Amino acid sequence: MLLMQLGSADSGSASQRAGQFQPGGLRVEWAHETRRRCSRLLAGASLVAAALLAGCGDGRWQRLDGATMGTTWRVQAHCPAPLAPAFISAELERIDAAMSHWREDSEISRFNATQVGTWVTLSPALATVLRASLTLSAQSEGAFDVTVGALANAWGFGPSPSGVPAPAEALTAAREQVGFHRLELVGDRLRKTGDVHIDLSAIAKGYAVDALAHALGQRGCNDYLVEIGGEVRARGERRRGGPWRVAIEQPSAATRAPHRVLALADAAIATSGDYRNIIERDGARLSHILDPLQGAPVGDGLASVSVVHESAMWADGYATLIMALGKERGLAFAVERQLPAYLLMRTQAGLRGEATAPMQALLAPRGPT
Repeated sequence: MLLMQLGSADSGSASQRAGQFQPGGLRVEWAHETRRRCSRLLAGASLVAAALLAGCGDGRWQRLDGATMGTTWRVQAHCPAPLAPAFISAELERIDAAMSHWREDSEISRFNATQVGTWVTLSPALATVLRASLTLSAQSEGAFDVTVGALANAWGFGPSPSGVPAPAEALTAAREQVGFHRLELVGDRLRKTGDVHIDLSAIAKGYAVDALAHALGQRGCNDYLVEIGGEVRARGERRRGGPWRVAIEQPSAATRAPHRVLALADAAIATSGDYRNIIERDGARLSHILDPLQGAPVGDGLASVSVVHESAMWADGYATLIMALGKERGLAFAVERQLPAYLLMRTQAGLRGEATAPMQALLAPRGPT
């Protein structure tokens, strides 16, 4: 799920910019002069890969970044008081400890290890994400399935990625372990009625973005952009005024360039694509986006899907859901639910983009392709 934030007038001229593409697809451009003036503030920072830029220019504008969930996070915010990087780190650690299937001690991993029929009381965060995941699973009739964990592992995309799919019989067996209807959620209590393995990769980062946005709002930050691994939520205006501008990325593993630009205010956007996190099998490139109903990676020419929603969690989930449905069924799903969605498809003539009516209203005039 990859997006880029576009540079703007407040980033300085092209000759001043240190712009480089950051992990996760978000482009942040830093002025050399700002870096020089603030370098002393960064000396001795204790949080790995984090930088607090309070006091640079408008002292209430702050920029922080770091690592989480195997990717990066970034915050730009206008706040009445300095933000401590530690509070963001603690919030992300809480979510990771609940939802990461890459951690054996996480809450979701402990649930996956329980016996069939055992009731488990979930934390409020995990209950929220599971409830949304089950809703998406039902809406898509299983094209999005929160119990896809065993299948993802078998295809080589799990916590110990081998990059090599399992033999055909193992793939068939893993497909039999997929079925969201084998989960029963009552309030905050969850049990499995069959042997299934939950994987929250398609929605957890979006939830984390929402959690950080909520935390910033509680601290009086009225203008901000939060990004985790390419999932973005924005509120208010950027530093020099006007809505935040983000770009849907060209679906290429080799380069990162903007495809279409849109304004984002008081909303979130997430992108799901088939062009990163891939493996090769018999000369074919296979995406990590799986179609649980077919038991295999998607592959109908749909390159990426971007969805705008008031919640990053729902934008994240819907983008993956539409990818899993494929270009025809996915577009029909988005149109039926009036989702602002942009689908990029590969054709013999090149890339073709198609936007739903709500997304058309958000897109800027045609940009570079």
